[in-house]
Amino acid sequence: MIDRIGPGGHYLGEEHTLRHFREVWYSRVFERTIYQRWLEQGARRFEERLRERTEKVMQHTPAPLPDDVLSELERMAQHWY
Repeated sequence: MIDRIGPGGHYLGEEHTLRHFREVWYSRVFERTIYQRWLEQGARRFEERLRERTEKVMQHTPAPLPDDVLSELERMAQHWY
C-alpha cells in the first residue's frame, strides 16, 4: 500500500486503514494515563517500568530449537566466516 499511495498521498481514505485503524500497539513501558491517575497509581517513573520489564524479559527461557533447524543454522554459519 505504501508503494501505491506514494509520497504526498494519505491513508485515511483507504479501505485497509478503515479495517485496521483500531489495531494500534502500545508499548507497556510508556505510561499513557492522565497525570492525576498516574500519581494515584504510585507515579512509577519510566526507568522503573523499563527495569521491571527488562528483568521480566530476561527471565524468559526459550524452547530449544529443533535439530533440523540447528543443523541448517550450522550449515549457513559456514558461509559467514
